[in-house]
Amino acid sequence: TLAWLELSAHLSGRLALEQTRSSAAGDAHFGFVGGAVAACAAAALGGSELALRGCGLAEPGLLLWSGPETDQPRAYTRGWLALGSAAGLVWRSKWLHVGAGAELLWPMRRDRAVLAGDVLQRVPAACLRLQLGLEVAFDAGP
Repeated sequence: TLAWLELSAHLSGRLALEQTRSSAAGDAHFGFVGGAVAACAAAALGGSELALRGCGLAEPGLLLWSGPETDQPRAYTRGWLALGSAAGLVWRSKWLHVGAGAELLWPMRRDRAVLAGDVLQRVPAACLRLQLGLEVAFDAGP
């Protein structure tokens, strides 16, 4: 790497708490579990411990939909893959990083949950996520 540029790889877990939507046919529940892998480059701002970071990322996961107490009980598990980019500001110490940023993701498949003809949830064309992060850093250098 260049002296002013830091390259890194990141792994993270993702979890969306269960949501419930109601319709005339009953209640349906939705959730998400997954992870993310990112390849990033960060450039230090002057001589400070602050850096600007940009990343390319992939987010694989599972969309979980169920309507157990409905007129037509069903449960679906669908694979999820979204690709995108992220940018943020990071404060870096030797082994701890604290950051704030945003991700823009494009789902590769746009599923929807339908109950008795009503669309209760639809995967959007793009997802914007704002985030705060706390990272433990491991230096793999010499």
